[in-house]
Formats: sequence, structure tokens, C-alpha cells
Amino acid sequence: MQKEHSRRLPSTPILGVLRRHLLLEISGGEERVPNSEEIRNWRLEQYRINPDVADMYESLLLVKKDLVFAEMELPELSVALDLLPMLEERPLPRDCFLSVTLKEGDVRGVLMQRQRLKVGGWVYAITIFTLDTKFNAVSRAELRAFAGEPEPFIVFLTAEGWIHFTRAEASQDARASFVIRCLAAQHQFRYQKIPIDQIEIGSANLVPPTKGVLDRLLIDAYKNKIPCTKILIGLDLIELEDTKFALQIPSEIIKDSMSHVADTGNSLELLLYERDGRLVSGDDYLIYLAYRALLVKEVPAVVIGAFNRKGIKIVREGFSELMPPVGVQRGGVKELRVVDEDDQLRLQQKLAIFAPPTPTSTDRLEALYIAFTRLLADSQTAEKDLHNFIAKNPAIVDSYLASIYSEVQIGSYRADLVVRYEQLDKRVWLVELERHDEKIFKKSNRLRHKINHAVQQVEDWIQAIRKGAKPMPGWLDGSFVPEGAVVVGRRKDLTSEQVDTLFNINLNRAVKIITYDDLLERLKRLIEMLGKQGA
Repeated sequence: MQKEHSRRLPSTPILGVLRRHLLLEISGGEERVPNSEEIRNWRLEQYRINPDVADMYESLLLVKKDLVFAEMELPELSVALDLLPMLEERPLPRDCFLSVTLKEGDVRGVLMQRQRLKVGGWVYAITIFTLDTKFNAVSRAELRAFAGEPEPFIVFLTAEGWIHFTRAEASQDARASFVIRCLAAQHQFRYQKIPIDQIEIGSANLVPPTKGVLDRLLIDAYKNKIPCTKILIGLDLIELEDTKFALQIPSEIIKDSMSHVADTGNSLELLLYERDGRLVSGDDYLIYLAYRALLVKEVPAVVIGAFNRKGIKIVREGFSELMPPVGVQRGGVKELRVVDEDDQLRLQQKLAIFAPPTPTSTDRLEALYIAFTRLLADSQTAEKDLHNFIAKNPAIVDSYLASIYSEVQIGSYRADLVVRYEQLDKRVWLVELERHDEKIFKKSNRLRHKINHAVQQVEDWIQAIRKGAKPMPGWLDGSFVPEGAVVVGRRKDLTSEQVDTLFNINLNRAVKIITYDDLLERLKRLIEMLGKQGA
């Protein structure tokens, strides 16, 4: 039986195959580990091309576990459907992966990416790979985990667009059922439960030293004898039952816990009870310490029994169904030594070394670059959105500018953006922003009328500055040399012939026509330069 079982499982989990494929692409096909500069450049280029695909690539490189299942080992659909509410209550880590061998013997890789919905709850993006096609042909689905707005429940991307399924319809569809069962299998693995009959006072499952209060409360709560309340609470309002115990926990275990808490989107609940008017954490030491080390201010928690609710955000009331899964902590920290110094101060000093590092200028610019690619990839992005984003983040236009001004009155005109340089060759750069999805050329490869009109507008601004038109800002005097540009469209929408045509047009014009990809390229070069300097 064991021999047959091992034959069903994939001999090579798909995640490793996909990662090797990506690393070969980054290194240009060479059998080696790419260096940090190669990875950075490749990553930024993928975000420029398609942020959603880039997110998928990044998840595949960052995901920590590949769980290997045979299809028959996945939870039954009825069990999986019952588990679905937990995808909102106790979400999966940001990136998860399964390798599943189907009954027919084919293997599927299932990547799960979690994102927060603007309206609340979560959406799980699921990408399904095969060993044969790898990235050439993947299936894509999204499942909504939000009780407040549950529909559409699940959607699949097809050649004809997105197909929507309600919960009832999904249970009748083989593809949807497979996705739901995979999500449930991942959740069961992440949140393993200890049967009630195995929870005993003094059990080895409850490692931290307690006064016995939490032990009794746990048993009563699981037997639905006392109520439980899910809350949001400031971390500074929570006490540890035994700070000396917390001081003995090895630093490497705290670091592991920080990674786990961050992966779950800071959604892991602390288990609390009230003691002398204060809410106390009696066994979730690792989660508590991880939150403190990560500088999280407000955390989710479940309170067992009655407590003073003043100033506490109540999320939900109930009984044992609200209880976080009972975890098993590592041993090796039971023996406590006497601590002479102030315990809280020592604990703060211990956690200070884990404080998130201050982002470098390169980190900030990479985040800005990726945020800009997402804005450009969104079909709902308006010209006004681009204007506001660039005005707030002038590094997108030029990192060496002295200042940037928005909606500048120049005589009877109003310029979108004015970039003012104050080097020896004092100059201003006048920028007209058009839509990112605007076409630049006609089919005849001549500039469209709207583009010519935009260029003429910028030329009018330049002439107005040269003539000293009024009104004019005091900082914009005749000593500045005006130049201009129209930013419009994307490079991907241009043919190679049109790229050459645009290059020749720009050679002979004071007002250049550039794409939003040109702005991305400028920012990318700056990131590369700072990366080499170690900034």
C-alpha cells in the first residue's frame, strides 16, 4: 500500500521545476544563480510588461513550501465548502503552493496568492500549471472570501473573458471544485486542530507556564460553556502572563514567527482572558512577540469569558467557533532563570533588533516603480489619476529636478506639470499628460490629430513664457529656458516602424512625444544606479 501511494505522488514537485525555469530566464539560459542586479532588472521589466504576471513570478520565487498531494487526498467538496468561511476568518499566507497528482496521473501545480479586497475580506488568485506547458498555458481563477459581499463567488479567466460562478454553480463545476478543494487542503495544513479529547490541563500541548486559569478557560470554551468574543485591540493594551518566559524564547524562533505572522497579513489572533481588569495573553507568546517586533499597533484577538469592553472594537460574538486553532509550540524553553532587571525593558531591548529596517532609497523607488506600473495596467485609470500620482511622486519624471508644480497658470493657458531645474542652465520642462491607452499614430503611421493638438498646446505654453505673458508665477521668470513634452500611450502599442518614426520626429522638435514606458525607463535607470552604489 505504501509503495502504491508513493507512486501516485509526483517525483518532482512542480514548484522546483517552475523556479528553475524562471532562474534560467533571468540568467539568460546559463546554469547559475543570477546576481542581485540581474534579478532586480528582470523583476522591474516584468512589472512594466504586466504587473499581474510579475506578481505571479515573484510569488513563485518567494513561496516557502510546496505541499504534495494526490487528488484523492484533497478534502471532499462538502468538507471544503464548510471550510471556506475560514479563508476570511483565518486567511492563508500571502503565497501558497500545492503539487497535486490527478487520478489520471497528470500533475498540476496550484499557486495561491492572497490579496485584500477594497470592500473587505480577501480574494485568492489561483494559477494552475502543468509540467508540460509550464508558463505557456496556465489556468487562472479568483475566489472571493468575504461574507459581507460573497458574490461573485468564483471566476475563471477564459479566452472569451471572465466566467462567473455562484457558490451553488461552483459546486457543480469540476474546475471550481478542484480549486476549492485545493484551498481547503492548504488551510487544513496551515491550521491543524488538536481534537478536544487531547486537550488536558497540564498537557504537553500547552508548553508555556500558566497559573492554571487559561487551561481551565480553554476547556470550558471548547465545550461551549463560556462565550468567546473576537476583537481588535491595541497591542499596548495586552499583557503577557509570564514575561520571564518570553525572555527565554530563542531569537531564531521569534524570527520564524515574524515571517509567519507577516505571511498571514497580520491576521493571526491572540487568545486572551481578563485578569485584574487587563487582557492577558497566556499561551500565544510567539505571535505576541512577532507583532511587537514588527511594530504592529492593532491586532486581532479572541477573548475567552467576560471582560471590560470599554474602548475595545468588537468584531463578533459567539462560542468555540471563534477560537483560534490550538497550536503546538517548540519545547526547550521551560526552564526559567531568575531575571533581576526590569523584565519589560529587557523584552523591549530583545525585540528592538528585529525592528523592520528603514527602506533604502532603492527600496522606495522600486515600490514607486511597481505602483506606477499597476496604475498604467489598470484600464480604469483616468488621466487625472496619472496626473495626481506623478505630481505626488516627482521622481517618476526626473530624480534631479529642483521642484515640480501642478496646474500652472501661464497667461491664458494652464500647464499640467512644470518641472523647474535650477542648475547653471536654468530651465523648465513643461509636461502635457494624455491617457496611457491613447493611440499615438493613425494606421498611415502619421500622428493622430489629438497628439498634434497636445504638442501645439505645449508650444503655446513655451511661447507664452518667452513673451512674459500674465498672469505668471513669480518663480517662472524669463531667465528660465522652456522645453516641453507630451507624455502619452504605451510602447507596447507601437510597431517597430512607429518607434523609429517617433524617434525621428523627436529629433527635430522642441516638444518631444514620449510614452509612459519612457518615464518607467528613466526611473529604472536611476534604481540601477542606486543599486550599484548600495543605496
